[in-house]
Amino acid sequence: MESLALKPTGGKQSLHFEPELAGCSALIADGDNTSRSVLARQLREFGFAEIVQHSRIQPARELIETRRFDVILCAQYFGADSPTGQELLEGLQRDALLPFATVFIMVTGDASFTKVEQAAESALDGYLLKPHSAANLVQRLLAARRRKQELAPIFDALEQQQLAQAISLCQLRYESRGVYWLYSARLGAELLLRTAQFEQAGALYRSVVTATGESWARAGVARALLSGGEFVKGTAALLELTQDQPDFADAFDVLGRAQLKLGQLEQAMGSYRRASVLTPSSIARLQRLGKLAYYLGDAAEAELLLDQATLLGQESRSFDFQTLALLALLRAGQENWHGVQRCRDFAQTLLRKSPAIVRLRRVDRLIEGLALLQQPSPQAAMAAAQDLAEALGEADFDFDLACNLLGLFALLASAGAHLEHADSRIQQLGQRFCTSDATCALLAAAAKAHEPFAQIIQRSNDHLLQLSEQAMKLQLLGDHRGAIERFLDFAAEHLNARMLDTAGQLLQRHGPALTQAAQYQGRLKSLGESLGVARSRLASGESQGRPPAGVVLRVSTPLPESSGNW
Repeated sequence: MESLALKPTGGKQSLHFEPELAGCSALIADGDNTSRSVLARQLREFGFAEIVQHSRIQPARELIETRRFDVILCAQYFGADSPTGQELLEGLQRDALLPFATVFIMVTGDASFTKVEQAAESALDGYLLKPHSAANLVQRLLAARRRKQELAPIFDALEQQQLAQAISLCQLRYESRGVYWLYSARLGAELLLRTAQFEQAGALYRSVVTATGESWARAGVARALLSGGEFVKGTAALLELTQDQPDFADAFDVLGRAQLKLGQLEQAMGSYRRASVLTPSSIARLQRLGKLAYYLGDAAEAELLLDQATLLGQESRSFDFQTLALLALLRAGQENWHGVQRCRDFAQTLLRKSPAIVRLRRVDRLIEGLALLQQPSPQAAMAAAQDLAEALGEADFDFDLACNLLGLFALLASAGAHLEHADSRIQQLGQRFCTSDATCALLAAAAKAHEPFAQIIQRSNDHLLQLSEQAMKLQLLGDHRGAIERFLDFAAEHLNARMLDTAGQLLQRHGPALTQAAQYQGRLKSLGESLGVARSRLASGESQGRPPAGVVLRVSTPLPESSGNW
């Protein structure tokens, strides 16, 4: 690595000096020494005050995770065994590590621009074709910075949580074909999805498809359909898109999620596999694929994928602690105690760095319990299971943790341990987290080491369906108030997101005619807070930065999560 902190010398300025760039900082990530040197020299001539260089992707990413640069110049290709610049960009955006003010320029020798254009759909600020001149580089840098200045009112509104104002500004720029109208349309449609205005989002995406045929807009139409509950139409649109654009990895991500929701687990595995093949160094996609392989019972593929993700993700914020939990569960089921201990060692290393993360502490406790299974007495392992079960009713107890607890319970039972109150705990898990046929199938798969526990999960789902039928009978009879109250009561009793969402849908449809609408809305909000992260979609290894086929919102203020409850 080369780090150059340049100070003004007071001498004659370069012919290429640009006042707009004077004093800026830059990171150059490029495996070609000559290319790095040329870029660094040109940036110095423009007036950059600090230039950091790296020849490899991972060290560059680690720097970006810990500090802020005004400009990042990144090569597209780093060699056959290395992630690409596009994969770095996608990972940074997925984890919300690129602030809006940072300019990200891709440097490539690929004259076809195929991969670069795909990266551009993910909010790339520009590209530079090798070989390049100083004039080419400065033109792109200045253009990118000016775009940020032009769009600053939109992002200022986002930072202040004025989402309606931001949407209005985006739509106005799009309709008037103002500067950066296409990017504004994409941003506006994303915001419409995040604010549950699904029909409006779909209409905007369709308008862009008509005007330009953009792949991301076609995926957006499908996302809007899925978010609005039209799964058949949305899935059909995605199947058509992936046939037309077989290298569009994000489209396969969205398709896989839709197939999961429909309970098509094998098809979802195929879609996720295709996305991972297209981006083999994507930690998020390796984790997603490994998780689903685990739940589908393919232990060999799951261990390979989860182990690979662990090796790649040790220093990355993309790494999901659940990857380590499932890897330990697999190895415990194989009685590979040495492998379990390696997982525990890694968890302890992470915990020393981040001792305050509750989710990580729970994963560590799970792996500790798994490691204790090799002892003659199960008492210590049972204590770990009971500790984890104590948090079951808390808002931060999520679907992943439910699967982990089921896995530990099942391994204990298969080893002959007598677990007091285990059946009632598992019933509680099922009644909270069975929100679809797919979640039921995944929970049952997590308990596969002990079939009676998997049967309890299935019975819990059947019970929830019976309760839903009872409430819907009231709805069909015209008793909208009674149906809403029944669903709210069921949601409160079981902390079940499906019940709460159904209550919300009925309230949205019939609320204007009900005098108790405000009271129901208050209960809905309160219960939503109680459910917390339990309302999350199926665990899929995705972080909160950029939804698949969506656009990254490079703001520091948290915005609504994204696009529908699917």
